[in-house]
Amino acid sequence: MIGNQFSNLPEEILGVINDCIDKCSRDFDVKAVYLAMNAFSANPQLWWFQPFAYDENGFDMDDPDWLGHYRCDDSLRILTG
Repeated sequence: MIGNQFSNLPEEILGVINDCIDKCSRDFDVKAVYLAMNAFSANPQLWWFQPFAYDENGFDMDDPDWLGHYRCDDSLRILTG
């Protein structure tokens, strides 16, 4: 990836994240958002991310199971470039 970049505009990506927060905020107070990305080694030709919203910051480096306790998600978005 050195010397390469995505062609998605930063404002576009920020808009996706903000739209997810706005959508999820209708049901609960969003405290944290996590962006999951695909495994690049498994599929280096297709890059994407998917936002997940949480009603608490459950971050725990020793227990990644908190990632499965999201309250709201949005569709995955393709990164181009």
